[in-house]
Amino acid sequence: MKGRSNAMINPNDLYHTGIVVAHLDTAAKAMSDAVGISWRPERNVTVQTTTSTGTLTVPFRMLYSVQGPPFIELIEAIPGTIWSVAGGTRLHHIGYWTENVAAESERLEKLGLPLEGGDGPPGGHPQNFSYHSAANGIYIELINSANRSARFPDVYSG
Repeated sequence: MKGRSNAMINPNDLYHTGIVVAHLDTAAKAMSDAVGISWRPERNVTVQTTTSTGTLTVPFRMLYSVQGPPFIELIEAIPGTIWSVAGGTRLHHIGYWTENVAAESERLEKLGLPLEGGDGPPGGHPQNFSYHSAANGIYIELINSANRSARFPDVYSG
């Protein structure tokens, strides 16, 4: 396939752009007021992630836009993690569905995009999600595409 060079990520599988913000409610209102975005119900999840410094249990507070895909994701900052607002609010990551997070994560590491977090055990391969840092300061998030319909049943049904 032209332009893909052994990539497993399909550019058409971009499903969200993640922005880490200091205050979720304030940022959501500002974006709604500015560009008319409406938001799905708030998601509060606690995720265990393995990083280069060890395993962390991270409580997330986040919103996804109704409009999409691709969706806009706002994540309230989590100090001391890769989801902090060190340096200010900015584009944090772009998220892609992939059928094989472990294989794609390994491929990205071989390309020089280090694994910064994921759901694998220390020294193991992530299965459902991973974050890889790119030279431009933006993370690439991989999400297991088997989770599409559970996350967005109104968009990815059947």
